[in-house]
Amino acid sequence: MAITSSAPVDDGISASGSTMNYPDTPQTLLRILIVCATYPPRGGSGIQRVYYQAELLAAAGHDVWVVTEEATGFWVKDDSFKSIHLKEDQIRRVPGHLNWIDRIRRKAGKLWPSVQIYPDDHAPWRAEAFREAMEIVSTKAIDAILVSVGSPSALEVAFRVKQRCQDLSLVIDVRDLWAGNPVRFWGRGRWQPIRALRDRVNERRWFSLADGIVNVSQSHSQTLQERYPEISSE
Repeated sequence: MAITSSAPVDDGISASGSTMNYPDTPQTLLRILIVCATYPPRGGSGIQRVYYQAELLAAAGHDVWVVTEEATGFWVKDDSFKSIHLKEDQIRRVPGHLNWIDRIRRKAGKLWPSVQIYPDDHAPWRAEAFREAMEIVSTKAIDAILVSVGSPSALEVAFRVKQRCQDLSLVIDVRDLWAGNPVRFWGRGRWQPIRALRDRVNERRWFSLADGIVNVSQSHSQTLQERYPEISSE
């Protein structure tokens, strides 16, 4: 299984979502499920890569489905990224059910990392996302799963689907490193060694089922190849 890097997705869609460069139609068309914790109309840089992936795969003729978290309480909202090739019912927006304890932990975790929800703020979304993903896999005859990481919660959902359906191809698109990321999961390395170890154990376990891992940069690829030589050599 190769750990590779990819060039940034070609901006075939304008900022307004009104134009697209159509790729050549591939010889084999696939039914693809994309699992991601964030998707438009959420805004910010994190959604753009997975948005372009979904739209360009659909433009190439693939049957694309998306499972994402229902966007409420926007940190950033951006309505400029319109669905062009995906129908609205192909984007399944699943709510994350926060109980009162999780709500407190989500707010307090911004100041005290030790009380953060594990593995990230999208954790309450995982159970419903898994059920929705399995429903799509079983009814739409999905061939492959593409998961955007980003969010470890999305990675766990895709891992559980792959566990249940071994014939599916699982491709992990690593937008941001997880274990050891000093920005995304600040404080875990120095003040939360148990959580940092848990990150590394889960990352190794979940990556081990992937049929391919794609990174946004050569440095990410090199980091993962050095961290998990037994995975990259498969």
